[in-house]
Amino acid sequence: MILLVGISDPVADHHVAMKCSSMRLSVPILLLMFSLSGCSSRQIYDSATGWRHHECQKILEDAARARCVEQAGKDYDTYRREKNGM
Repeated sequence: MILLVGISDPVADHHVAMKCSSMRLSVPILLLMFSLSGCSSRQIYDSATGWRHHECQKILEDAARARCVEQAGKDYDTYRREKNGM
């Protein structure tokens, strides 16, 4: 058995470098797309309300599900006040 230590595969290294560079490029592009889409934080929060309620229905324990539904039903202004500690 021959063990080669410290030998690198240039083709594999190139593919890894390409993946990393495309990931570094993807994040700013996604951020730019979201900022140009014109969606406000309120719109994003409101659009996720249905999803949050749906996720609550998956909780088996009644008390935990009730707390989840209460949290999911909060309007955006209440959410912001609680988040900012006001």
